[in-house]
Amino acid sequence: MFDRGGVILGSKGFWLYDCVVLKKRYSGNTGQKDKRKARIWVEDFKAAKRREAANSIIGIQADPTFDCHFLLQEWLANHNGKHASNVKADWDNYILPKIGSIPVMKVTTGMVEEIRTNYLRTPSFLNVKGKVADQMKAKALQTKAEGKQPKEKVSKPKTNNGANKVINHLNFVFSWGVKTDRLPRMPFKKLKKLVEQEAVKTFLRPEQVKPFLAEIDSLNNLPVMVMIRAMLYIGLREGEAVAMKWTGFDEGRKVFTAVDTKTGQNYPLPVPKDLREMLVRLRDTVDEGCPWVFPSSYNSKTRKWRHRASQFTAKAIKRAGKNLGITGLSPHRLRGSFSTLLARSGANAHVIKAAGRWKCIQTSMRYVQIVSGDVAAAQAKAFGFTEE
Repeated sequence: MFDRGGVILGSKGFWLYDCVVLKKRYSGNTGQKDKRKARIWVEDFKAAKRREAANSIIGIQADPTFDCHFLLQEWLANHNGKHASNVKADWDNYILPKIGSIPVMKVTTGMVEEIRTNYLRTPSFLNVKGKVADQMKAKALQTKAEGKQPKEKVSKPKTNNGANKVINHLNFVFSWGVKTDRLPRMPFKKLKKLVEQEAVKTFLRPEQVKPFLAEIDSLNNLPVMVMIRAMLYIGLREGEAVAMKWTGFDEGRKVFTAVDTKTGQNYPLPVPKDLREMLVRLRDTVDEGCPWVFPSSYNSKTRKWRHRASQFTAKAIKRAGKNLGITGLSPHRLRGSFSTLLARSGANAHVIKAAGRWKCIQTSMRYVQIVSGDVAAAQAKAFGFTEE
């Protein structure tokens, strides 16, 4: 006879259930061998049936039965590009092994927390692909052939930022499922982001600017000298610098306005005197019919000029940084130097946002590096303090 919880011990030690929900009778096997867990299962079953009945009255769809692997395939069928590849990589490596076969609406907040915890605990190695990977394999084989022991893979520490990225990629797919009505709601609560102190990124300090430019000028390569100053002086992104057009300058080349920017934001950027003088010299070396400030080649079939590719100045910047003992310099870090130097000279956040052509101040402030002594210097300037 069934007890008050609606369960009775059946064959093979499993508890059977028999209950009535909204005048409809249900019976079957709970799949549980523990009586307490069987009663809990029955209560959850009753609640689910009541919810389905209520949802049908107001037109809410029932919980889907497909699993997380299927949801990811649906998402990938509607997305492509590098972002989709990054999301798929995180799902394949960290998410699907844990919840791939679980029905989407059965995913709990605890499961998501476990994914994040396991990510931080799992050892990681430098992600090397393509030609570099082939070269490393060939070198390892050669080392073995010489009777030496090849170097072991270098582990890369997991960070809170990396864990946040994995959970963001999990949320992307589930949120898209809700937005497209594949899911009636989010099955779990979104986790708060883990906090991690950002490392101070490389940037040129005021006293390093002239020595750095002197190193660049020693190469005696005018296009490189001009492009690097464009990124450092007026904060151009590397893509904007290589694609600079002569039509972007006003008469006298005192102001430059970038077109086709990443964010669509434009602002007339003042061009310093020494950069203007170099531009005059550079213009004399460029064909009059070429629209690009930094042309690469001319296609006789299409009758069009091509501009320089990205990383055109990367080697020169890295070499100059190495000679000055500055590690981590790159074309993009010149843009970070531009923002940081503006801030340290007293420019407010709105000026920096406009000069860098960002959509929001929060993004522009990520490029400004606060280093030891900046706060004390600001206090002294604001309140007239003197150093002890």
